[in-house]
Formats: sequence, structure tokens, C-alpha cells
Amino acid sequence: MGKDMTIKILQDQLEVANGTILQLNMTVSDLNVTVNELNARIASLEALLKERDASLTKAQNQMRRLSKLTEKKSERQKPEPPAPKTEEEKQAEQERSAIFYSWPVPAA
Repeated sequence: MGKDMTIKILQDQLEVANGTILQLNMTVSDLNVTVNELNARIASLEALLKERDASLTKAQNQMRRLSKLTEKKSERQKPEPPAPKTEEEKQAEQERSAIFYSWPVPAA
């Protein structure tokens, strides 16, 4: 095996190695793009998760406040007592009861 033959074999191996390096670089580049896309998706999902947690916490706080309002007796509204009857209302009620009791009872 001569010197020229050895140089030719080494050049061929160098070309193969350079081709492999180029393919690996392209693969790494593609993987970097994929990783960047995945990082963007993760960031988006984290933002959505934080937003959901904030709205969930807000809803829980509202429910807690509402339950405290219903538990406190001092916060409950009391029904207003009926207004005292006027003389006219009392007289009208007496007339109605007198008419009702004056009707004849049907015989059985």
C-alpha cells in the first residue's frame, strides 16, 4: 500500500465523517427548533394554568364570603312586621266575619 493509496483512503474517510457531521448538525438544528416550540407551549400552558388558578381562587373566595354572609344572623334581613291595621281595615274585617257567620248552614 503506497502513500497515495493511504491518502486516498483517509480522504474518503474524512468526506464520510464530514457528511455525518453535517447530518448531525442538521438533526441538532431540527431538535433545537422542536425544543424551542415545546418551551413556548410550556410557557403558554403555565400562563393558562396560573390564570385558571387565579380564577379558581377568586371563585372560592366568593363562595366563602357568601357562606359567611348566610351564616351570620346579624347579616340576615328580618321580615318587616305587618303595619298596624287602620280603623277602616278593622271595620271591614268585622263586616266580613259577620257576613260569613250569618250564612245559613246547609242541612245534611
